[in-house]
Amino acid sequence: MTDSVDYTVHVEGLSKFAADLKRASADLRKDWDKSLAKAGDAIAAAGRSNAGWSATIPSTIKVVKRRGGVAVRAGGARARHAAPFDRGSDGNGGTLRHPVFGQDVWVEEPGRPFLNGEIEKHDSQIEQALLDAWDHINI
Repeated sequence: MTDSVDYTVHVEGLSKFAADLKRASADLRKDWDKSLAKAGDAIAAAGRSNAGWSATIPSTIKVVKRRGGVAVRAGGARARHAAPFDRGSDGNGGTLRHPVFGQDVWVEEPGRPFLNGEIEKHDSQIEQALLDAWDHINI
């Protein structure tokens, strides 16, 4: 099981567009990157708010630049529990399954998703950020 959780937005044709964008001027690429970062920031802010029940998870939620896009990452060494709380135990969709300390008894408890589903909730904002960048590039 990994100790962090990543969500990446995949847009049909984005790889080709990113390759074309590489050939565009540096200013246009900067605008595209800013638009994607803005969309990522909205998702990260919602995730931080949703994870307010945790003392450690909110500070680990970051927007990470990727080639042609961004990813929203949470967890890591300071919050290894982030991924299971967000996704649930491996293969156990949204539910945590764990042993009770000192006993050979396993229990299930509901996860506490904080990033899972935020892309869908912010899809219009993501789409608008991409359209704004695209309009600027096509001027």
